[in-house]
Amino acid sequence: PPGPRARSLDPFLVPPTLVALVLLVASLAPDTGFDALVYHLPAAARVGRDGLGPMPGCFDGELRLGFDLLFVPWLHLDGAVPRGPAFLHALAGVALAAGVFAETRRRAGPAAAAVVSTLLLLSPEVVRLATTAYVDLAVGLYGFVALAAAARALRGEPGPHAALAGALAGFAANAKLHAVLVIGFVALAFLVGRPRGARL
Repeated sequence: PPGPRARSLDPFLVPPTLVALVLLVASLAPDTGFDALVYHLPAAARVGRDGLGPMPGCFDGELRLGFDLLFVPWLHLDGAVPRGPAFLHALAGVALAAGVFAETRRRAGPAAAAVVSTLLLLSPEVVRLATTAYVDLAVGLYGFVALAAAARALRGEPGPHAALAGALAGFAANAKLHAVLVIGFVALAFLVGRPRGARL
């Protein structure tokens, strides 16, 4: 009997993939983002050098390291600014676009998924953020996947989706303090969307 048919390349993946590759390459340029140079990278370097603990002069730095910690292996702890940390932030943006593509495709078809994910990656703010070691795209990724997991839990799909939604909402809040709103959005989704009579 013939073997399984090889999957052909999905043409609707081509536009967002090309834009994603350009953003990832651009993220390897020297970082010039103000917040990256004065806050995010110094906070990560301090953790790498001294470990976790209070950070005098680095406002609430010890409380919001839910993404900054991933920069630590890329840093030169002597204070030099390396190339690389912004790539992680850009990768979070690409992962967010991939999640948007998957969810939009499920709900509205592949053409809509291609348009929405490509426009997301081409939006001026995403293009700007993808070239610097910030945390905003990671917050977006955490929040989007948390809400997608909550939706799966509410649909009754098997798996620990409710726990995943809660964990990722916590990561979002730990990456940036005002993203504590993500926890509220996830809780509201479970409160409003649960079947009548079901326990939370």
